[in-house]
Amino acid sequence: MIRCIDEAKEQIRRDAGISVTDAQIESVLDGKPCSLPDTVQETIRRQGRAYAMAFEEAAKKQHFQEAEKEAKKRKREIAQAEKRIAELDRIFKRIYEDDISGAISHERFLKLSADYEAEQKELTEQVKIWREAVETFEQDKADFDSFAAIVRKYVGIRELTPTIVNEFVKKIVVHAPDKSSGHRRQKIELVWNFIGEVNLPGDDQTVERQRKGRTA
Repeated sequence: MIRCIDEAKEQIRRDAGISVTDAQIESVLDGKPCSLPDTVQETIRRQGRAYAMAFEEAAKKQHFQEAEKEAKKRKREIAQAEKRIAELDRIFKRIYEDDISGAISHERFLKLSADYEAEQKELTEQVKIWREAVETFEQDKADFDSFAAIVRKYVGIRELTPTIVNEFVKKIVVHAPDKSSGHRRQKIELVWNFIGEVNLPGDDQTVERQRKGRTA
């Protein structure tokens, strides 16, 4: 969320020609009273909404875009398979009547019925597998919707409190500092509840500290 605040500060500087503090931006995003002009406050809220939408879109694209296509494909295949299963029931009834009437030999009936029953059994088993895949996707999608609600709830956070950590973040991985560039650079990975990792374009979730004049 640090990036959200930084982008809001830059947008306000360009639009209004003034500088605002992190605390002022956080107050607006949290819905608290603030002395900033209404137009500036609206810019902050708009930037917060845009960041939340970008975060949700990135998470959706990374985790559900292909899965959603696959789920739709499976639903079509289920419908086609169930149609064929019902058709096989009608065919079996017809050849049974033909067997009784003598329209076909009993040997022919046995062969056809065995073939149709094997096909129907295979389709039934496949439908079960496809249904489980669709149900898994729908549960994952419901989890994502829960995650998206949390994103909107905490769009203005500046730091993680224990409450937010428990509700929002599954795991935080802090890597060892890297000083190879002459500056202290430390990567922090956030693994979110419901959806795992999310990589935003231009945001590698890295905290970088630069110390001028000396090496840390």
